[in-house]
Amino acid sequence: MIRLGVGIVGYGRFGRFLHSAWGDQVAGLCDRVRIEAPEFPARTYIDTAAFLEDPEVAIVCVATEPATHAALTMEDARRVIDAAADTGLVATVDHVLRHHPLVKAVERIGREGLLGRFRTFTISNYAIVDVVPPDHWFWDESRSGGVLVEHGVHFFDLATQLARSPVRDIAAFRQVRADGRTDGMAATILHGNGVIAHHSHVFCRTAEAERTVIDLSFEHGSVTLTGWIPLEGEVWADPGLETLERIEASLPGYSPIRGEGFPATRARFSLDQSKQTAYTASLRALLENLQAAVEGRESLVVRLDEAASALGTGLLATEAAGAGVIGSDRCRRTGRGR
Repeated sequence: MIRLGVGIVGYGRFGRFLHSAWGDQVAGLCDRVRIEAPEFPARTYIDTAAFLEDPEVAIVCVATEPATHAALTMEDARRVIDAAADTGLVATVDHVLRHHPLVKAVERIGREGLLGRFRTFTISNYAIVDVVPPDHWFWDESRSGGVLVEHGVHFFDLATQLARSPVRDIAAFRQVRADGRTDGMAATILHGNGVIAHHSHVFCRTAEAERTVIDLSFEHGSVTLTGWIPLEGEVWADPGLETLERIEASLPGYSPIRGEGFPATRARFSLDQSKQTAYTASLRALLENLQAAVEGRESLVVRLDEAASALGTGLLATEAAGAGVIGSDRCRRTGRGR
């Protein structure tokens, strides 16, 4: 296998992180201002045309703010899908959680019915606010799409992946600061097979108090993941469940919790690594999957139609947050029904 060279467009905070994750596989960097002191050696460009003509750049990663590329409307999404189909080029989206080992383990537990029928998905995400100043593009919905588009799409995608069913109904709400910034949004979503997903994203915490909890409830127990990039979690299950050994085998660092007053079977699990290490590993898995798809060895973990579906949910939820509730008729008119 020949490693395909990567080019990164946009060298802000995330572009630099991608460079550190992919290291010497990155052949070129492009930004509107001259790039000084890149993370690793790479050719640098200001001119996009010259960057795209670099013979060593085979994979292009767009890491600029959402409004500068096709990311904010369903029309954008369809243009990307059509362009990929017309050219035969392979494209994916950085829904990095799909490549995370704990997420893949939980997906397997649900797919194999090890805790029974999947009933509810709940994410409570209290994110850092002090790294996003008031004049940052994130707060401008015309540039970012808003909280549920720029940020929430990752979790809309995750919930749909785990539910294995499209969105049917949406209700959503927002919290607004005195200065007019929307820093909190919530959506409750009914999937076509009856799974209910609760999404809450609030940008209000310091780095020390940041907290994300994803709870997946099944008929015979639940699995909780802790962290936006999960590093640990907990299992609750009916005592004596016949599938417990298979659940234990699915989760790394599985450790039973002993104690009085808890008739349910309880256990913790964890990755023995830092958040940055886990995030980096997932980004590398994404790149490896993309290269394997280019070479015809694997299917894409995140297809463009799935990414477009998550974007559509984010857009509908954002609209619902301003107008109350969007029901099934609205979803069907946008192609998001059963």
